[in-house]
Amino acid sequence: MENAEDKQIAVLIHGLWLNGSEMQLLAVRLRQLGYQTLFFRYRSVHAQVSQSSHELWLYLQHHFGPGMKQAPEKGVHLVCHSLGGMVALDMLHRHPEARIGRMVALGTPFRGNMAAKKMAQWSWGRMALGKSMHRALGGGGFTHVPEGREIGILAGDRSPWGAGRTLWGIGEANDGNVAVSETLLDGAKEHRTLPVIHMGLLISPQAIQMVHQFLQTGRFE
Repeated sequence: MENAEDKQIAVLIHGLWLNGSEMQLLAVRLRQLGYQTLFFRYRSVHAQVSQSSHELWLYLQHHFGPGMKQAPEKGVHLVCHSLGGMVALDMLHRHPEARIGRMVALGTPFRGNMAAKKMAQWSWGRMALGKSMHRALGGGGFTHVPEGREIGILAGDRSPWGAGRTLWGIGEANDGNVAVSETLLDGAKEHRTLPVIHMGLLISPQAIQMVHQFLQTGRFE
């Protein structure tokens, strides 16, 4: 029987306004597939992405020793939803020494987010979004994959009741919150689109299977 220390580890990183509880189904399925799962929680509204990425680095070192030198040989992977993908990407840029296997981003608006920019036009929206706009949802901070990293991206294009178009005015394929084009990242190894909404990326059996496939092979097929 495989020991816990021999398993691959998936660190799950939540999105804006959330705390990781919405990723429990994904975590259960990944554990069934043989992974050990960890949850990194951060202040998505009250801390800038750069600060959260530093806290992610400290979190990884807490679990795997200074410089992650005690990370298991089979790999520590990152599975991120929405804003969490920006936190992880920023950490990888700042810490090329991080012993990370592969990363999957689910519905992450690397190129900025039109819905957030629309919200930010009102005072209540700016308050709700907080510091997530700085170099993140506001755009401009995340354009490419760090050298030597393997990142796969899944995007949704099933906007519930056309909310992405009617509420936010997203004039292209979107998941209700994020346009498919906003999830593009230069240097990503794979990018696929699924017929699901933004939160559906966390519960879709096909999405979960594709996460597993990428973590194992670097491909979604």
